[in-house]
Amino acid sequence: MFITGGSAQEIVSLYGTSGWVKDIASMNIGRSEHACAGYYTQQGLVLLVTGGQSDQCQDTEYCNENGWLTSTEIHNVGESSWRQVAPLQHYLQKPVAVTLDNYIFLTG
Repeated sequence: MFITGGSAQEIVSLYGTSGWVKDIASMNIGRSEHACAGYYTQQGLVLLVTGGQSDQCQDTEYCNENGWLTSTEIHNVGESSWRQVAPLQHYLQKPVAVTLDNYIFLTG
């Protein structure tokens, strides 16, 4: 299981049945109250985070003056970094994502 962000941090951690295993590559923008889901490609698991809130990001191309994000990032597990992809059209507060049949559905 992967835990992403929280308290607007960019930390991403892998947890197993006995607890914390390791931290993996950090997100580009620390965030909380965001959506996270994963899907598989031929290269393996890809994590996606989108929306949420960040105290570190205010009034930029990825967030409004209150820190609500349109930013979407993906990470190929095993690689060294996350990358920004197409942003959301609107700021989403506390979105929820779920993966079904390898498709990610987002509400918020």
